[in-house]
Amino acid sequence: MLPLHVRANPGMMLARDYVSCHVARDTLAMIVANNVNHLRWPATSLNINPIDHLLDLLKRKVRVQPLYPNPREFTHVFHQMWAAIPQQYVYRHILSMSTRYLAVDATPRGCTKYL
Repeated sequence: MLPLHVRANPGMMLARDYVSCHVARDTLAMIVANNVNHLRWPATSLNINPIDHLLDLLKRKVRVQPLYPNPREFTHVFHQMWAAIPQQYVYRHILSMSTRYLAVDATPRGCTKYL
């Protein structure tokens, strides 16, 4: 799957961590063979990705809701909660991603205000 994506998107940057179980020989060979640029993604970077913040917000909203009698009703309410997330919240987390990355990368194995 990844080789097709690499060929279809020349100049792409791959974000991947260096946890030993994620560094397979075949993956490394493909990255080198295709000259893929990659961003070192710290293994302790749980909260750098903006989607993590959106999911956390949704989890908190779901937990305070009453139980729904059927999955269809819950799905409808969930979609409403998703649509109600302010775009400013989304943009703020996307734009802060580089600051978060730099802070986590500068303190390997250390805590930052983002973790």
